[in-house]
Amino acid sequence: GEDPVLTGQYAVNYVRGLQEGINQDIKKVEHDDQSSDSYVQIAACCKHFVANSLEDWNGHTRFNFDANISKTDLSNYYMPAFRACVMEGKSLGIMCSYNSINGVPACANEWLLDKALRQTWGFQGYVTSDCGAVGIEVAGHKYAANKSEAAALSVKAGTDVDCGDDAYSESIPVAVQEGLLTV
Repeated sequence: GEDPVLTGQYAVNYVRGLQEGINQDIKKVEHDDQSSDSYVQIAACCKHFVANSLEDWNGHTRFNFDANISKTDLSNYYMPAFRACVMEGKSLGIMCSYNSINGVPACANEWLLDKALRQTWGFQGYVTSDCGAVGIEVAGHKYAANKSEAAALSVKAGTDVDCGDDAYSESIPVAVQEGLLTV
């Protein structure tokens, strides 16, 4: 298997190289004769958060797989590369994965996206779903009854952006009308 510490260090350097560029000593950008702080030109996105290591096995795919993992294994094996990506690399983006972790889809997982990622690691960037993952909470995982419920669960958990389908653009207004989300 992969070494989670080595993978984390690779992620740190890759993210920093993308987000900070070649000359990391440049702290000011000249713009219209005014000095200002550096502008973000590229936002790295570390993915697929987390335990997304199955394509197709024994009737399970990444779209319906539930990774049953102890907190110890999550902490020691699956999380270190992402923790390094966020805390050392200062990644501005994270992509939650298709799979569930201990019964909760990654993009609807408050413990994963809020407690671990934002509160414990101090992540201040954006979380995007893997493309179509919010809708898969209904069809694949059968975790939500419909797309409006899936959208509400994902927004509340901390998924900021829905990649690839209409789960947010069409379903958030419905979720608000149904009282699942408030404005």
